[in-house]
Amino acid sequence: MPIDYLGFYTNFKRRFVRGRINVIPKYEIARFAMEYANGDTEVARRLITSLVKRLGRAGIVEFTDSHWIVYDKPH
Repeated sequence: MPIDYLGFYTNFKRRFVRGRINVIPKYEIARFAMEYANGDTEVARRLITSLVKRLGRAGIVEFTDSHWIVYDKPH
């Protein structure tokens, strides 16, 4: 079954991006990816990798040791 990367990105934005600056714990992102992948760790890893690339290209994410900072628009 193919992996729905666009659906994951859309659901991620719907669930976590609420205001202009969103601080999201890494464990919440991992939990969300595991739920979306129905417990398949390899699929969850691919989903997170795709999400990092997409957000990085858009210029709307920064990373700390324990959180992702996601902006509503490029900063």
